[in-house]
Amino acid sequence: MPMIQSWRLLFRAVLILLLFACLILYERRTKSRNNNPITNPTQQRHKKYVEIINAWYGVNGGVTADCAEHLRQNVAQNAGRLVLDGDLLGMFGFDPVPGALKQAGIHLRYDGLELHFRVTEGEPFEFPANGKSDHVEIIYAWYGVNGGICGDGNGVVQQRLRQNVAQNGGRLVLDGDLLGMFGFDPVPGVQKQAGIHVRYHGMDLHLRATEGEPFHFPAKGENVNFEQHHNKYVEIINAYGVNGDFGEDDDGLVQERLRQNVANNGGRLVLDGDLLGMFDFDTVPGVPKQGVIHVRYNGQELHLRATEGEPLHFP
Repeated sequence: MPMIQSWRLLFRAVLILLLFACLILYERRTKSRNNNPITNPTQQRHKKYVEIINAWYGVNGGVTADCAEHLRQNVAQNAGRLVLDGDLLGMFGFDPVPGALKQAGIHLRYDGLELHFRVTEGEPFEFPANGKSDHVEIIYAWYGVNGGICGDGNGVVQQRLRQNVAQNGGRLVLDGDLLGMFGFDPVPGVQKQAGIHVRYHGMDLHLRATEGEPFHFPAKGENVNFEQHHNKYVEIINAYGVNGDFGEDDDGLVQERLRQNVANNGGRLVLDGDLLGMFDFDTVPGVPKQGVIHVRYNGQELHLRATEGEPLHFP
């Protein structure tokens, strides 16, 4: 009898240990599942996570096959990012059009936006770009005629610009065909512009891109320069004319052009002296104009004097 009672006690102890082990395992699995954006929709809503809606692989307009599930696995393996090394054939494991250069068309949702990307065989692609500080963030944008008819096309301008940034590794790269990019013409027959408010390295900048003129921000190789000298980046605070030469700048054109100049010159203000050509209006025809530019640089606020016909470089 004592032997039987000992075995019973041992058996009960083993059962209790197994029960505790099962409870611990269940708790860990539940916690892991709740922290997984794929298995927990609530977690997915609270974190920026690439959601693949649909995707095809093959030749656009020709033979294609579905590859969405492969891309979803890629996102899961890369902590919510889409990271492609360029070997689409190796990744998908099938060739819908042997011998032809293939692409992947990807429709995804990220941070509340639906985006469409085209990835070509042999070209690496990452979305979102790695490194938040080096990634241009589009805050707001319009397309049209400044001070006249302009708009965001129900969000299409901002979405196309964000897609452009994503496709160019965190940079904004415009070839000048704004009409082709945005797909609508708010003012037919008139040269249009895009006003773009961006955040880059913690700074808010206002850029202006003109129809027919390529525009890159930041310029190639500027990331390193900006990272090393971001505390010495010229910030345009205000600009006004001497004796009203700049006018009141009610629409902000002067400030935007100056900020764009700084952005295009790696953080420096570089004026060639052609103020009329830069600002594209003449408040006092026939009279040499001057303006005062209020800037912040290296923690100090300065007032610079710009004179028509005289180059100004700062610093």
